[in-house]
Amino acid sequence: MQVQTWKMREIYLKGFGICVREAQPKAVMTSYNLLNGTHTAENRGLIMDILRAEYGYQGIVMTDWVTPMTGDARSAHRDSQAQYVAAAGGNLFMPGNKGDYDNLLQGIDSGAVTLEQVKINASRVVRTVRALTQE
Repeated sequence: MQVQTWKMREIYLKGFGICVREAQPKAVMTSYNLLNGTHTAENRGLIMDILRAEYGYQGIVMTDWVTPMTGDARSAHRDSQAQYVAAAGGNLFMPGNKGDYDNLLQGIDSGAVTLEQVKINASRVVRTVRALTQE
């Protein structure tokens, strides 16, 4: 989907932002589709700039259950990758498997994501789980 920034903010994000600011949910899920050519789960602008910085969101961000797109002959796009999700500020890559773990390690080795980013993402999950168990 191709969307101009002002349209995205006025049409799609306005209601979402109100909900996040007022309710502060413990978790939100990204969609598995592309937005202006980037997986929403890999979109740092959506996750860190808008959701976290602008809306003040403190909970965890998880991917939708990633569905393989590359096996579909109609798709020219690669699947979402754990290293890019982590670099964008995502906390949980669903459903997660050994291949995703290996992809994350490759991302650390290549510099696509830093170990510090991974630690920050993991600590947010731990804080959220602790808060839920104390309620």
